[in-house]
Amino acid sequence: MLLSAFRKERGRGQRPSGCRAEPAGDGGGAPAGAGWNPAGDGGGAPAGAGQSPAGDGGSAPAGAGWNPAGGSAPVEKKFLIFQEEISKKYFILCQNCDIIYYVLSFLRKDKCMTELTVEVDDLEKLHLLFGDLDSNMNIIQKEYGVSVFSRDGVVKIVGQEDKAMSARKAVEGLLELIERREQINDMSVRYVIGLVNEGAEEKVSEIGGDTVCVTFTGKPVRAKTVGQKKYIDSIRKNTVVFGVGPAGTGKTYLAVAMAVKAFKAHEINRIILTRPAVEAGEKLGFLPGDLQNKVDPYLRPLYDALFDMMGAESYQRNLEKNIIEVAPLAYMRGRTLDDSFIILDEAQNTTPEQMKMFLTRLGFNSKMVITGDVTQIDLPDSKRSGLVEATKILKNIDDIAISRFTEKDVVRHKLVQDIVSAYEKYNERRS
Repeated sequence: MLLSAFRKERGRGQRPSGCRAEPAGDGGGAPAGAGWNPAGDGGGAPAGAGQSPAGDGGSAPAGAGWNPAGGSAPVEKKFLIFQEEISKKYFILCQNCDIIYYVLSFLRKDKCMTELTVEVDDLEKLHLLFGDLDSNMNIIQKEYGVSVFSRDGVVKIVGQEDKAMSARKAVEGLLELIERREQINDMSVRYVIGLVNEGAEEKVSEIGGDTVCVTFTGKPVRAKTVGQKKYIDSIRKNTVVFGVGPAGTGKTYLAVAMAVKAFKAHEINRIILTRPAVEAGEKLGFLPGDLQNKVDPYLRPLYDALFDMMGAESYQRNLEKNIIEVAPLAYMRGRTLDDSFIILDEAQNTTPEQMKMFLTRLGFNSKMVITGDVTQIDLPDSKRSGLVEATKILKNIDDIAISRFTEKDVVRHKLVQDIVSAYEKYNERRS
């Protein structure tokens, strides 16, 4: 519809409403009194009987585009931008309409388009930046309503000025991650966009950093968000750390990674994993087998993380030597845990009495990490959560840190972020 209207206007030699013609590079518009020639085909010659608009006597031959600098040399490339008032969508047309960049911008009629550039000195970096089938740039284009494309090692961003500026900051943030050899995917792109929208793009430099450890398959484990980076730093610097936040933020996985790193560095002698045996809203009844078989279903997330770090064979060997110990929380009473890295998972399902019992098991040269999500408490309504109470009681004690995650730290599927955010808004309305 837009192209047919464009051709109709061009055929009458008229300038379409809301359209301006300018050469690429100098931003000059057509002077008053000059006819408009959208395709450079000789139609609509400038006023002045074939004289150039600059008044220098140069003639504009048929088929040549208008050159505001004077002379008869045709313009090598020009952009024609016009607005269709109903849809408020823009087209940028190159000479002879050979290339059409479709830009979703939803600009007001009195706003102008702008073009910003970011130089990329390596084709490999450019491929990582755009992603397979331009998947990374498609996210940025959809977020800011701009058009992003590359020409000769230069990333060009076309759109409304403030939106284009934000898109350029996102592109520069992704390039910074690429320089540090961080993996770029949908999650990291959206996270960088979130930082830019908050005006905190400088925090991109905090993502990643040192490798916590390397998995059994050779994959490095690093912080993927600012919240995860602070969590890892807290574990390094403090004896007891509470990791509180929604599902999918890497609380348990990073705690296990830090435990394996400490074990491999001979900083501790044992890794102890524990979890309250509380069903998630349903009764499982009697479970057959010995103690290990009974608690295995509850501790499966911890097993999965250990398998990733050590491999199944190494895990089984260390389990037989009691170097790795997996036990339900109820069996921790009366013990003193020295030279150990102890992880309490799903701590929101502990009672205040269980939490106090667990915290007082701490021995010399040991670390404790307690993780949980206070929005997923499976205790009966009459019982208080030990995690909620402990974070209030212990928040001002030295060598105890409380790291809180938000939905922005979720590193699972994008829908998990949306689900967590929707539930938080719902609970806020109810309260």
